[in-house]
Amino acid sequence: DTGEPHFAPERDERDDLPVDPYVLGVWLGDGTTTSATITTADQQVVEEIRWAGYVADRTSAPYGWRVGGRPEQRLRDTAGRYAPDTGLNSVLRAEELLGDKHVPQPYLTAGPAQRLALLQGLMDSDGYVDEVGRCEFVSTLEHLSDAVVELAASLGMRPVKRKKRVTLLGVECAPAYQVRFVPHLPVFRLQHKLDRLA
Repeated sequence: DTGEPHFAPERDERDDLPVDPYVLGVWLGDGTTTSATITTADQQVVEEIRWAGYVADRTSAPYGWRVGGRPEQRLRDTAGRYAPDTGLNSVLRAEELLGDKHVPQPYLTAGPAQRLALLQGLMDSDGYVDEVGRCEFVSTLEHLSDAVVELAASLGMRPVKRKKRVTLLGVECAPAYQVRFVPHLPVFRLQHKLDRLA
């Protein structure tokens, strides 16, 4: 085993995006709104993040992971020193994503491999596939579900979105937005989800 993930698309050089699209998708789905931390019980997600060049360290929270910077992207200043703060937290803040989870427009118009990687991150975090291979994504943030609709449609799928009521212990909570589609591409990287697409 080379240690590389088995389902990452080849790097698409068309767009130099500030955050790896898969990592962004995972953070949008399972990340803390105000910091570069995610909650996942899937070790494979953590390995995919590391393979993308990021540092991932456990936090004190159960299944919590702090995602750090990409060392190869550090820029030297005029004195030859590395810039002090190149962590994912800083990039998310610079892109105005902290406190406002959304998919920036350049990601929706990036190359097909990058759009697929973003969709994979979103689906690995908040996606589901049933026993016959039908996929769904559910979020309480309508604009994230809209982004999944746009990504899936741009990759040749026919997504359908609907609003659904969510109840917890019999009490109605905020509505959720469900996107359903049948994929012809590997829209997951998690092996246990991919196995259902076979």
